[in-house]
Amino acid sequence: MKRITSILVIAVILISAAAVSASAERTPLFMGDVSQDHSVNMEDVTLLQRYIAEISKLSKRGLVAADANQDEKINMEDVVTVQKFVARIAEVPYIIGTHAQIHGIMSNVYSGKATIGDTVKFFVIDPRGYKPLSYEFFVDGKLVRERKESDEFEYKFDKEGKYEIKAVVYNSFDETAETKIEYEVVKSLDADKPLLKSIDLSYASGYKYFATDCESGHKFYKFEVYDIEDYLNVTVEAFMGKGPYEYRFYFDGEDLTGKYSSENSVKINLRREHGGHTLTVKIKDDNGAETSEDIPIFLTSAPRG
Repeated sequence: MKRITSILVIAVILISAAAVSASAERTPLFMGDVSQDHSVNMEDVTLLQRYIAEISKLSKRGLVAADANQDEKINMEDVVTVQKFVARIAEVPYIIGTHAQIHGIMSNVYSGKATIGDTVKFFVIDPRGYKPLSYEFFVDGKLVRERKESDEFEYKFDKEGKYEIKAVVYNSFDETAETKIEYEVVKSLDADKPLLKSIDLSYASGYKYFATDCESGHKFYKFEVYDIEDYLNVTVEAFMGKGPYEYRFYFDGEDLTGKYSSENSVKINLRREHGGHTLTVKIKDDNGAETSEDIPIFLTSAPRG
């Protein structure tokens, strides 16, 4: 049996965070709402005049909203724009998606396990908010990467055990959202047969998915797929055992490829019933050793985001 002590595998590890309520995220940032009370009225006109006269201060959100005509200057022209809006003779623009959001953490170690001495790279998944965004990273509550605009960091694990990895995203208003995962470090990984190293799902248009609703410690997590296109492209990669490798794909028990082949990708028709499905990937190495992995796929018509 082979004992592997330093190999890194690739996958998605994701736990969704709800640091910002859905109702808050759907609230647009209206230009002219300098008081940030979610309405534009004469109070905003007065506050904006006081700010220009250096009598009052504005919040970071208020400063963005103060540029009502979006000419990158705050002056009396913005006051006139807001007055016209209040009088219903003009409109003001608005910005959506300003609140900080983060949808998970991705690691370049596939199963949520690394070996002692491995340096693991962590990324944040699908961060959103008013840019520029910045990020902090923590391991077991200790800040290990100070706030920077880079959305990734590397960490070397010197001891076995379970670690809490947390990422915090800041929008330009210093509002935050966070997510965390449990990460396991072991002495070694054993493998005398091929293993699934990575899986990539994408639409024909190139949009890629990330796993959701996962539970730490499981190899694969639920992929939520939206049927805005008819086909899903699946590409996998194997390691361990003895290469070269052959692959075979099944969807809900239906043999999609008919036989093992060196082709490591398949196109799946999404014209199927909404709900839970199972993608099965079988791998055979050059010695004839086989392995099989089931990947839950949840098909829905709900729009993403």
